[in-house]
Amino acid sequence: MYFDKYEIPIVNKVTSSNVKYNSITLSVDAASKVSTIAKYYYSKDNGQSYIETTTNQYIFNDLESNKTYNFKVYVKDANGIASKEYSLNVSTSTYVNPSITKVTISNISATSITLNVTATAGSNSISKYYYSNNNGSTWVNSTSSSYTFNNLTAGKSDIFKVYVVDSANHQSNQYTIDY
Repeated sequence: MYFDKYEIPIVNKVTSSNVKYNSITLSVDAASKVSTIAKYYYSKDNGQSYIETTTNQYIFNDLESNKTYNFKVYVKDANGIASKEYSLNVSTSTYVNPSITKVTISNISATSITLNVTATAGSNSISKYYYSNNNGSTWVNSTSSSYTFNNLTAGKSDIFKVYVVDSANHQSNQYTIDY
């Protein structure tokens, strides 16, 4: 009796792309000489658990910033025969917080003042600006990079503070102006 040797599917290469602070896309180049590739299996935890798909690309979301992941990938052909695992280490990028670079004052009157904020977004866009005229005891928020405090006490010095928050709820440094 004679049996043909079954050639298992092969994962030729796994590449990473769109590497961000919280996500990585994996693309798989796999082949089978006997049948078509039917399923793809992706792991971000060194093979402890797998996600099954029918596509050769998968996006891992909700990853940790600045962490190296040991991804494992294997495929199964239409006959249910699995390939060997392919390993790939990929690190997410570091999350960059928003930052305030400058705050200027304009429209000064006896009872009002406008603060104008120059800020850098970082990894995500700026969603809110926070302003305080009492050294951070209370805050008002706005989507605008300018804010006017009205009804200030004439002749009284105030300590103004400003910070921004990005769309992932990460906070910038606090900028203080004593005026």
